[in-house]
Amino acid sequence: MPSSRGILLIQSLLLWVLHKFPIFTFAEKQFSGTAPCIIDEAEILGTLDLGENAFTGPIPSWIGEKFSVQILNIHSYEC
Repeated sequence: MPSSRGILLIQSLLLWVLHKFPIFTFAEKQFSGTAPCIIDEAEILGTLDLGENAFTGPIPSWIGEKFSVQILNIHSYEC
C-alpha cells in the first residue's frame, strides 16, 4: 500500500491529468471500492474507462449529469 505522501502525489497527478485530457482510464489497475470521486474534478471528460477492476456500488449520477461522456467502459463493474 502506498504511503500517504505517495497517495497525495498520485491524487495531484490525477487532478492535473483530469484538467488537461478528455480521456481518462482506470482500466486494469486492480482498483476496488466505489468509483473514484476524483473524476468530479475534471473540467471535460469524453471517455471514461473503469473496466477490469473491482469497483462496486452505484455508478455516480454526476458522471452523466456533469459530462458528455461519449465512451464509458464499466466492464466488470459490480453494481
